[in-house]
Amino acid sequence: AEARGAPGCRRGGALHREGSRNATSCSRCDCPAGWLGADCSVCNSTAACPPKEGAPAAECNRRLLPSREELTAGGKRLACSCGGDPISDAECQLQPETYMLLELVGEGGGDGNGSASFSLRASEQAGVPDLPGEIFRYADPRVWNATFTGCEANEGPCQPPLKGRCVFYSCADGSVACP
Repeated sequence: AEARGAPGCRRGGALHREGSRNATSCSRCDCPAGWLGADCSVCNSTAACPPKEGAPAAECNRRLLPSREELTAGGKRLACSCGGDPISDAECQLQPETYMLLELVGEGGGDGNGSASFSLRASEQAGVPDLPGEIFRYADPRVWNATFTGCEANEGPCQPPLKGRCVFYSCADGSVACP
């Protein structure tokens, strides 16, 4: 994982390593206080967030719908891990330690009703064995990276089997790359 540069720990984080044949290593960083996400790039505390243009961070939030202010002030970063409901929990056991990072950055424009268009950069990492040797030569925690453009976010009813309200991102164009 380190040789491939993933996940690229930030903010003083260190690559999580277990030195085992289990696929539980190298997909995330062990983060310092105030930071989370696979690469320690998501602020979890306003005290940890760096100031923007000399002003301290106003808030750290878990909203999935980006505000216009967030998009125009450098973007919004989100981090999530696989699981959270009985169906995905079972699927997540097939590829443990799976994490997703999303970065939403404003593109300008919008629909004239206060909805801004944005670019969405996404990356997924998953655990790999952390052992030397030929058998693990191609083990890579990077699953895929993508850049989508002309995106908009909306909230609505979740698709079954999920319940409640969900956020949907729709994008006009994009490209996906696998390692």
